[in-house]
Amino acid sequence: MDFKEWITTAVDDLVSLEVTTLTKKGALDLSLKKLEGSDKTAFDNAYKEVEDARKKLLTILKTPPTDSDTDGSAKKGKIRAQKKVLREAERQFDATKKALGIYDPKDIFSQVRSKLMGADLVAYSRFELEGDSVSFINSDPEVQDLVAKHNELVTASQAGRKTLFETALRIIDKDK
Repeated sequence: MDFKEWITTAVDDLVSLEVTTLTKKGALDLSLKKLEGSDKTAFDNAYKEVEDARKKLLTILKTPPTDSDTDGSAKKGKIRAQKKVLREAERQFDATKKALGIYDPKDIFSQVRSKLMGADLVAYSRFELEGDSVSFINSDPEVQDLVAKHNELVTASQAGRKTLFETALRIIDKDK
């Protein structure tokens, strides 16, 4: 994946910004799992299946239709079939990651939320690219220091998103 494609994908992921500050008395175990042995082999094999299916799809896409396939229907059929293979490989890869206890960093919030039964919400802010926003701030004086930290995190997150958008625009404009 080239840099421009990476930036475009990152910008697509920035449709919404969600910042939540929770508090819980006691420890929260969110250890990262290091894969070894058969677990690593299972992960690597599932990943290889996805990459192989993706490469084969790209090969089909780049191959021009044959002379006998004047309307391109045979090529379209091959593309559909390979997309199905790719989707299945991705489904198997996701299932393998889940079975191994591997979480996507983008999904860390749901993992935290699932482990914080009985947590107290200190602050919650959500901003949509379309312009909608929601913010909840706990008025409990005991958590006001955490509310201030939440506000700092929201400000830093917004600044980071703005910088990424500006960078993406410069790259896109540069290529025109």
